[in-house]
Amino acid sequence: AAIATRMTQVLLDRALLKPGLSVMDFGCGTGTMALEVAKTVDFCLGVDVDESMLSVFRSKIEARAGADAGGRVEAMCVDLTKDGFPNETKFDLIYSSMVLHHCGDIESILTRLQKLLKPGGHLVLLE
Repeated sequence: AAIATRMTQVLLDRALLKPGLSVMDFGCGTGTMALEVAKTVDFCLGVDVDESMLSVFRSKIEARAGADAGGRVEAMCVDLTKDGFPNETKFDLIYSSMVLHHCGDIESILTRLQKLLKPGGHLVLLE
């Protein structure tokens, strides 16, 4: 949790997180950082290929329901190396923390992530 808090602070310090934004956490794992980010933005979608990690994340989302813990948070299982993104959602910010070194075709993933950004949106990679 301390690493997630610190990385979230880095995004805040650079004014990339603020109310009104739609954000994707690519490779969210158990959602620790997504939940931190959601405290500041309107919507944070955590995306991962590991359904067991997302199950833990969904439990965390349920645990925060009813608490005044910030914006809406959702979890989605999708493999961007194989699957297209299932809807037309575009994001103001997509970040990925300690994920790309697990991916085979990084160029393809970065291209897909770029297409999911709104005009003027940011892609932030923390490796």
